Amino acid sequence: MDLGTYEGIMRGADPDPDTYEDGHPLFGESVTGATDYDWDHAMLKSRLRNNRMPQAPAWEFMRDESNRLGPDLEFVDGHAQPIRPIQYSNWDDPENVPNALGLVEAWVADLKAGGDLTVGGDDPFSYGGEDNLTFNNDVLPFFTDGNMWFEGSTSCVECHWGNIEESFHLMDLSSYDGFIYGADGGEHPVLNGTTTTLTSTDEIDWGSSRIKKRLRDNRMPPNSPFLLSEENRDGPDVWDPVNGEIVTAVDLIGMWLEAGAPE
Repeated sequence: MDLGTYEGIMRGADPDPDTYEDGHPLFGESVTGATDYDWDHAMLKSRLRNNRMPQAPAWEFMRDESNRLGPDLEFVDGHAQPIRPIQYSNWDDPENVPNALGLVEAWVADLKAGGDLTVGGDDPFSYGGEDNLTFNNDVLPFFTDGNMWFEGSTSCVECHWGNIEESFHLMDLSSYDGFIYGADGGEHPVLNGTTTTLTSTDEIDWGSSRIKKRLRDNRMPPNSPFLLSEENRDGPDVWDPVNGEIVTAVDLIGMWLEAGAPE
């Protein structure tokens, strides 16, 4: 990815190394080169705004991304748990080395295939050669227990423990029902990337899911301080010379796109 030139930014990430075509759009376009910008759902905006989870203390930023899939897993008495001390060898062979994100994905895929959102957290699914894993026994501890994603990681439920205002983003990661309901009063499901309440398994989309992106994607630029208040999510205040006012850096990019992304 070339973020040093206008042309590079417009061709997006992971373009063909020879033709520089078919990159992943940064600004929400349907394809690179199109002008149907969608800043609200753009990959670049999410990377600038959204902290990787879990936090406090912050998850180490690795340039080779080798910890993106979470820790390697082992199965003890039929239940998944991180190998300790925690390691991330799965990045080199994710299909054969069980890992935390793969475990969550396997549960989500089984839930979608089953066709019933109300099946509950004790419905068995398979992953890593184990056939009797369940959400409650094997997936949920990665959100309710500490030290699961890296040494010193806090449990997700320290911040996201109920569908009430006092819980950050009105999100409950302490139960199956909480995962199905999602964040912000159900407006933001965690099992897809839409802004409408999850009503059926047909709407599950792991690839665009908020839970996947928050567990995988580091916030950019690296080592942005994590603030519970999120007051630094939109970057620093900058001067908008067109309208003659102070705006945030993230909003300024959006205004540039609304103007047609002129060079």
